[in-house]
Amino acid sequence: MEWTGSPLTRPLHSGGHCDLTMDPDSGKLFTSCSEDAEIYTLTDLSSDEPQCHEPEANVTFIKFSNSRLFVGLDNFQVQIFTYPEMQKDGILTRFTAPPSCIDLSPDNSFAVVGAKDFAIKIVHVENQATKLLTGHTAPVLSVAYDPREDFIVSSSCDGSYRFWKIGDTSCVKTWEIITKSNDFDTSHTLACMAWQPSKALFIAVPNKNQVHFLKRGSFEFSFGFQCDQLSDEVSIINWKESGEYLAICDIKGGIFIAELAEKACTLVRMISPKNRLTSFLWLPNSLVFVVADSMGIVHQFKNVIKVKSSAPSQPAASGALDRTCKGADDILDEMIVSEAAEDNGDEEDDGSISLDKIKNTYTVHSDDEAPTGGTPQDGDDIVEPNLDLADILPPAPPPVQIVSYQHPFIPSSSPVGLSSRYMKWNLVGIVRRHSVPPPENEEDEDAAVHGDSIDVEFHDTSFYHPIHITDTHEFTMADLTEQALLLATPKSPFNSTSLLQCHTFSFWDHSKSWTLDMPGKHEKITCICLGEGWCAASTDHNLLRIFSISGLQLSVTMLSGCPVSLAGHGDALLYAFQPSQTVDNDRFYSAHVYRVRGYEVALHAHQQFPRLKVKDSVIWVGFTLEGCAVVAFASGSVYMMKSQQTSSDGVSSGHCWLPVFNFTHNLASEADRIWTVGVTGKHLRAIYCKAAKFPAMLPRPIVTTYILALPLCHGDSEQTTLEQQLHEHRLFGTITQTELKSTFLKLFALACRTDRDCRAMDIADIMPNEETVVLAIKYATKMRKLQLAQKLSAIAHNKENLENKNEDTMEEETQLFSQNDSNQESAEPINNPLLNRVANSSAADTTTSSRSTYSFLDTSSMKKNPFKSSFNSGSDEPKKGSAIFDDLSLMKPDKLKIGADKKSSKLKLSQKSKPDPKPVEKEPTKKLTPFQAYFEDNRSVLQDENPAASTEELLSIGIKRWKTLSPEDKAQYAGGARTGVPLVSVENSKRKAEDSIEEEAKKSKVEQAVGSKLDQFSFT
Repeated sequence: MEWTGSPLTRPLHSGGHCDLTMDPDSGKLFTSCSEDAEIYTLTDLSSDEPQCHEPEANVTFIKFSNSRLFVGLDNFQVQIFTYPEMQKDGILTRFTAPPSCIDLSPDNSFAVVGAKDFAIKIVHVENQATKLLTGHTAPVLSVAYDPREDFIVSSSCDGSYRFWKIGDTSCVKTWEIITKSNDFDTSHTLACMAWQPSKALFIAVPNKNQVHFLKRGSFEFSFGFQCDQLSDEVSIINWKESGEYLAICDIKGGIFIAELAEKACTLVRMISPKNRLTSFLWLPNSLVFVVADSMGIVHQFKNVIKVKSSAPSQPAASGALDRTCKGADDILDEMIVSEAAEDNGDEEDDGSISLDKIKNTYTVHSDDEAPTGGTPQDGDDIVEPNLDLADILPPAPPPVQIVSYQHPFIPSSSPVGLSSRYMKWNLVGIVRRHSVPPPENEEDEDAAVHGDSIDVEFHDTSFYHPIHITDTHEFTMADLTEQALLLATPKSPFNSTSLLQCHTFSFWDHSKSWTLDMPGKHEKITCICLGEGWCAASTDHNLLRIFSISGLQLSVTMLSGCPVSLAGHGDALLYAFQPSQTVDNDRFYSAHVYRVRGYEVALHAHQQFPRLKVKDSVIWVGFTLEGCAVVAFASGSVYMMKSQQTSSDGVSSGHCWLPVFNFTHNLASEADRIWTVGVTGKHLRAIYCKAAKFPAMLPRPIVTTYILALPLCHGDSEQTTLEQQLHEHRLFGTITQTELKSTFLKLFALACRTDRDCRAMDIADIMPNEETVVLAIKYATKMRKLQLAQKLSAIAHNKENLENKNEDTMEEETQLFSQNDSNQESAEPINNPLLNRVANSSAADTTTSSRSTYSFLDTSSMKKNPFKSSFNSGSDEPKKGSAIFDDLSLMKPDKLKIGADKKSSKLKLSQKSKPDPKPVEKEPTKKLTPFQAYFEDNRSVLQDENPAASTEELLSIGIKRWKTLSPEDKAQYAGGARTGVPLVSVENSKRKAEDSIEEEAKKSKVEQAVGSKLDQFSFT
């Protein structure tokens, strides 16, 4: 046999170690060089302008897989780039010296990387979990991953091949047959090994000028292959994907193709001896290959074909088997021939496809002879139509890609495979785990230091002291709250069962921890979380096991789908899961929120997320301090579950997920990540990771705060800024009622100035109360928008009716609550939250009473000074008194039951202020009209309720209030007397006139009780 071909040569790099890789889908070829920071992408060497990419450092190797390019850089790290965008997609791993070689597993989920610091790492491509292989005493030359994923083979400048077992990272065999050198760049050979394709029964390794085949498992010598023309040391070995041909490159630039079936070896071409070959690449489905040399030149051999020679083959062109091993011919024949027979199959077997049988099926016979279904006899007239195989066979269905489930994880934790990692980092504290491997020499001084340990650090050091725990169970999961520390492991090293352990901080007895084993050896814990008084664990049997903090088993519930993560807060439990496996590069996620109350576990909410891409996944789940569920995705989106209140018409909007943040808008590079720690109010606390997916242990990372907000349109406009403030109040409640009112009015004024009357109507419709709508009507009138003002009056009337209706409902609830406490005569009126701040529940009780949940006062009234008086003795400076209770008229006194005093009295609230031991004589003042006396008496209250109103507007409001007073109240101001009648609110003005006398009598009871409370604050 002879090989002919037409080589195509093209210089691309300046020189150094050049590497090659290829995208089999697009046919793109990638080249790199260690002497320049450039990666070229081209379809063919004849391409006019290859694309050039600069990875910011010199490149030591490249490897393509699944639309990603793994690039080794001389800055001691392996960088991942996306293709064709060529954007950074994270760092695979780091070394203390430049990496030198790489190989991938068959499913491309793991990578084995060797470096010049003598280390070899097995790294998970997705989560960067790492296993370290140590043993070489010189830089690593080459690595090869077993197609069956059991072994790894490496070669080094120390002159040895090492065969590693992936499971326990142990070295099972060592062969020292390589020429030793002191560095990767000065080594004469690359010692590139190659596993037999598919079955991997043998591995071919260079040994001087021969190729040795070592048997899998024992890695003992089976047979050798030697070519007469191959006189120099072998450097590179590369199998064709079919296993029929083996490419051999020596250190002098010779390229040989070995045909193992014919036991022959042929020289294809000799490159210049000065240029050492550094990389060899077979192109798929063809006898075309590409090689690169140390001068940066790439050679492509196109149209390489095998032809039969008419002359007998020369002895120099033949290959010979080393027969030092018995049965070498039989072994090689079995390796090649039997594999080809299995691939082709027997045509007689059932289910095989035979082209002759298909043609016989469509054979057309003569008219006078019926088809017999067998083989036609000689002389029969047969007409074979021109049928193509594609027309005969049905079209093959397109390949369907099944998207695998996401592995369960613990939020805010580092990958499990790291020796030192964060098991949990949240708003309470940090849980770290350290693993120190045992020393090789037991007599070493550090022999007693090895072992696993867990350290717990609290952000608030006054709450609890740091904790150190010796980890003998190899815990991998943790969660931390102010009540307990929860640990779990899927498999304990002692009894091989899954184990759950809880350490408590607040128990008053002597028990500080408890441990539980899962039933049986087959049920493994996948996720854990802690809540208020309970803890939970999900298992691979789709069970949710809930325990109390003391260790009581509360509930066992079946879960839906495949668990992804758990999170707890208070009595809420968030469960994120995948409903089912999906296809077509899509992923679906759902979330359940459960309420855990003792033995009862109820589903509170269920929401499904939109369709995600296959590369997207859930990276964090948790709750805000206010109890809202939050979920973050790898694509950068952060969603918050918002519970909507029931509307006025009785229709509940339920729960919905709101997009409140996007990580990608805050990243300086696509390789950077934001590692979430927790959410407090409208702030997301996270750690910015530079070119990494999780933070390093040292130095200690800094927590950064990000603002959560809805992604509204036109974010720079004034209207969007005001709308963002309204949504911020709706989501987080971070602005006051006064600021909310001001925001509504500014937004309304902006709509009026731009002649958007319909928009102004929509703004008024969502205003919080009637008072805000009244101010909007005044502004519309000043702007001469009379039609708008007229329409707004209908909205104000509707809000007034709604407020009256809500007031009646709250009064009924107040009456029911008051009846429950009617036996406590000294109890405070629970419907006034300000009284709960001022007075104690009794003289013997020294603790402060809790604030009542029944609040009927406006927010503006709650902010007033409790010692501020409504009197004005000739100056603007108010005295201490009972102006805090000016709004008691908002409550119906007939609904309150206060048994402190049953005498009716006509004394006013202003007369119950604390006595002054030295009364101050007031200067005679000018006699005022009844309205002037009323206005001066209540002016401070009007200013507190309307801080933005001018003097004229206060007079207008005061006149309206004066008109609503009963004749008896107006008589108090006859003759300009300033006895002080509490200001009557707008709501009380709507009451019927016939009930005013009865209400006044009952109001005096409230005022007497209030006065008795104020006596406690008198100064002696």
